[in-house]
Amino acid sequence: MMKREKVDHRQSGDSHPKEAESVQSVDADIETLLRVQRRLRAQASGTAPDAPPELWGGSGPKPGTTGVIKRPQPVQIDGQAIVLPPGTVVVAQDSQSGVLRASVYSGIGNGKTAVLPLSNFQSEPGLTHLD
Repeated sequence: MMKREKVDHRQSGDSHPKEAESVQSVDADIETLLRVQRRLRAQASGTAPDAPPELWGGSGPKPGTTGVIKRPQPVQIDGQAIVLPPGTVVVAQDSQSGVLRASVYSGIGNGKTAVLPLSNFQSEPGLTHLD
């Protein structure tokens, strides 16, 4: 990928403020596109919580909603990296910008909190869990 060199027109003596604004606008657009690219790669690899939250969309389940993990999901619980298997029961604590914070059950987390992409959560209101 080619890197563009940022030019500060004020220091170079160039007196074209409209051109400087245009360059800044293009730079901002490039940064946005790069963030979107990182988000899409993170979603494809299953590491979407690492993506910048401002680029996620959608609303999540209400706190207390029970559901399951749809596909294997790497998470951190108590500082340990584990992979939650599909069907793991979780209870939503809160969600924001496409990221879900949930209590993990199914004998794996015993109610401990994990963060996962909202896209990997399937609401199952009829499910219950034992602490």
